[in-house]
Amino acid sequence: MVTPRLLCGCGDTARHPACQTRSVDPDATVVTPEKRQGIEKLIKAKGALNIAKLMSEAVTRQMSTAIILARPNIPVAAIGIANDETNRVISEQWLRDADSSA
Repeated sequence: MVTPRLLCGCGDTARHPACQTRSVDPDATVVTPEKRQGIEKLIKAKGALNIAKLMSEAVTRQMSTAIILARPNIPVAAIGIANDETNRVISEQWLRDADSSA
């Protein structure tokens, strides 16, 4: 069994023995145009846009199940339409964002 360690970053190792002060490289938070282009290229190469679509479908499916259980009087067809529209909008937005940043 793995025991979770507290890594809050406060630096108080007397109070939190596992705590470590983590320094942040200020350059690590700056996203230059070149760095952004590299990130976008990696996102496209790894298929992250497809992952967003899959996540959208999974979330809407879970929400639909919860809605059907909580409100059985809502027609299943209406929930299906809501799912389809949600997934369509999310897919379009991701593609629009990807195209506008290219």
